[in-house]
Amino acid sequence: REGGARLPASGRRPRGAPAGGTMGRRRGPAVVAAIWAMWALGSLRHGAGEFMPNPLQGQGAPPREPVDVYFSVVLDRLLNVDEQNYRWEAMLYVYMSWEDPRALDTVANRTAEVRAGGECALACQSEYTSLFNPVFQCCDSLWRPGFMMTNLYELSESMVLRYGMVTTDLGVVGWWTTLKAVFYSPMDFRQFPRDEQELLAEFRVANLAASGVRSVIPSLTSTEFFTQGPGDVAAGWSVNSIRMDAFREAPGNYIRGSSVDGEPFPLKANDLWPDGGFTDSLMNAGVTVHVLVSRFGVYSGITIVLPIMLVTALSFVVYFVSAHLLETRLTISVTLVLTITALQFVIAAGMPASSYVTGVQKLMVLSYTTIFIGVPESLFTYSLAKWREEHGAGTPKASAKDLGAKDLGASGNGAGGASRDPQSALRLVALGALSAGRLRMQSERSLKRLARIVDRLFCAALLTVYVVIATLIMTNVI
Repeated sequence: REGGARLPASGRRPRGAPAGGTMGRRRGPAVVAAIWAMWALGSLRHGAGEFMPNPLQGQGAPPREPVDVYFSVVLDRLLNVDEQNYRWEAMLYVYMSWEDPRALDTVANRTAEVRAGGECALACQSEYTSLFNPVFQCCDSLWRPGFMMTNLYELSESMVLRYGMVTTDLGVVGWWTTLKAVFYSPMDFRQFPRDEQELLAEFRVANLAASGVRSVIPSLTSTEFFTQGPGDVAAGWSVNSIRMDAFREAPGNYIRGSSVDGEPFPLKANDLWPDGGFTDSLMNAGVTVHVLVSRFGVYSGITIVLPIMLVTALSFVVYFVSAHLLETRLTISVTLVLTITALQFVIAAGMPASSYVTGVQKLMVLSYTTIFIGVPESLFTYSLAKWREEHGAGTPKASAKDLGAKDLGASGNGAGGASRDPQSALRLVALGALSAGRLRMQSERSLKRLARIVDRLFCAALLTVYVVIATLIMTNVI
């Protein structure tokens, strides 16, 4: 292997390779460098067909022996969390340090050449670029490692690049730079609106064999730097912590499958490269930055959860309306269903379309069910309250007539004509009708009372179930 390119284990020369040598020896490093350069530039797209320079790009001749690079990241400000597009934007300060005994003399010699009339392509400090400044130094020949940001979406157009490089007589170099960037990162909204997100940013040295870097060592992380003071750091989110993890791997580990046979320099293994292709032959190293943020619970509770629960609470008014007023009860239920449907559209407009059910969606389904279940319950209690009128209205009247006829016949069969007094018979009929009416009224009152008891008990049970399930949803238990 040379320059990170692996030769076929079979010993076969790939098609197109010169007879007097191998492709890995002659063209491997150039091909590798060219492909990685295109990949890195592709991640720095800015605007329509324009490219922003990578603030972390390397320069200079690497040292003879690879060195360890210590990597620090300070989150100066979380600017935005874009939930719709799964992206986040931040202002970062990146600092690296390494050993390089050549550095002090390299900077001193270049600075002297520039002061003697030469040109400097890169000052050591972004704030001191004038030759007339006594602290001016030229660092365009100083070696520094190059990092690519693999999940970078774009560099901010309004970014003001500030940087600094420091060399000492101890043979060590320090390099810091600002970075205002947008990264894409997976997000999980299952526990919305009480969710936490782990925002990722990956910094990678593409080819260790040719970079001069032996390993990347995580050093310091912090959530505060220059931008401090009272108030929130970002709209809707608070920063909990930041950490870094180091990795050392071949990028081919993440690519499934194999390349087509006959490809001269494949991404993955094929017949010409059975031991692995381009992505398997290069060793990468770097760090992954994890920024843990949480959503503002109070804001989400007032703007999302509270309206849902208030609309649902109004549905319990149905059970305190008389069971006879079926039209009124159904009107309340239908109106609340339409209200919560409109509320759902408003809430959904600010949420991403996910493949799973979020906490707010669970609460919305619970509210729909709670409101709708009042419709069949209202129909049941209405039927219960009206049962006597619909099924037993003729019984009391028949009893009264029978009672009057029996009394009249009994008085006609008595001894003497005095017992055939028609007024007595009418009184008996009236008394029978009155008794039957009282029985009917008592029966109707009993059914109404029963319907009212059913309403109250059902309301209490439904309210208890709703509160318990809503609490479990909001505490992310279910």
